Amino acid sequence: FELDYGAQAQFDTLLAKMLAGIERALGQVPKGVIDETRIFLHSPWHTVHTQKCSLNENKKFTLTEKILEQASYDEIANFMTEAKVNFPGYEQLKIVESTIPEIKINGYTVEKPFGKKITNCEFLVSLALSPEDIILSITDVCSKVLNLNKKHITFHSATIAFAHLCGNLYNENNGIMIVDVGSEITDVTLVKNKAV
Repeated sequence: FELDYGAQAQFDTLLAKMLAGIERALGQVPKGVIDETRIFLHSPWHTVHTQKCSLNENKKFTLTEKILEQASYDEIANFMTEAKVNFPGYEQLKIVESTIPEIKINGYTVEKPFGKKITNCEFLVSLALSPEDIILSITDVCSKVLNLNKKHITFHSATIAFAHLCGNLYNENNGIMIVDVGSEITDVTLVKNKAV
């Protein structure tokens, strides 16, 4: 669907039309041919937040995926707790995707950091957040129309996907700007060293 040029977008109307559009489009798919669905959210259905984190110890330790994963979960939990207190509306957001786009050891970006003995490292965590009711509404439509188990429906950030793709394809230096021009919304994403 299209908004008339200059028309004020009503969020409830936009949501209803988006869900109806998904239902119509999926209704054209032959039954039983889809085993899983990956949904990439654009604005205004999600937002991305990137946070700088660090690990510091007094004595050397071996950096593992498990250690970094636990540290990122701790940072995400702290961020969500703080955001729910300080920013109205965050309590309704759900994390749909999290990535670690950059890891630095001794101030240097390291492509293969695991297995190295270190005392500290810095890393970035990018979170894609979306209102939980939006996620549930889209999931319900996809599940109903495609007769698909809800556990086979996953959500991702189009912003993070574009950043990853464009960073790998076009980035000859450390920074890139992605301008995603849509019919109603234009997203501008800045990517520096693979981080949104």
